[in-house]
Amino acid sequence: MHNRERRSAPLRTVLLLAALVAGWGSAHAHGVILTQDTRSDLDVVEITAVFDTGEPMAGAPITVFSPRHPTHAWLTGWADRDGRFRFVPDAEYPGYWTVRVREEGHGATISIEVPGSED
Repeated sequence: MHNRERRSAPLRTVLLLAALVAGWGSAHAHGVILTQDTRSDLDVVEITAVFDTGEPMAGAPITVFSPRHPTHAWLTGWADRDGRFRFVPDAEYPGYWTVRVREEGHGATISIEVPGSED
């Protein structure tokens, strides 16, 4: 009898994981939508983070990574009450900058191409 219980334990685990993936028992799950706007006259990048319901991700922690050190935070901050965050990337580090927004288990990442400085 104990052997049967041991064999069925992995099956219960698989079924539980399948149920969670299928969405059973989930509550108020939200997707995240990130948009980006760059003002070339000021070199300012603005990120707007909202849940897929349209609700701004007010106060969400934001991390910016440069192409020079893509695994180390170049800048951290928080979205404003409208879900916006602005920064000026260093033109000395051309390439794709990554911005990550996370809040309460929800989040998204966006890559932004920054051209090099023109000499």
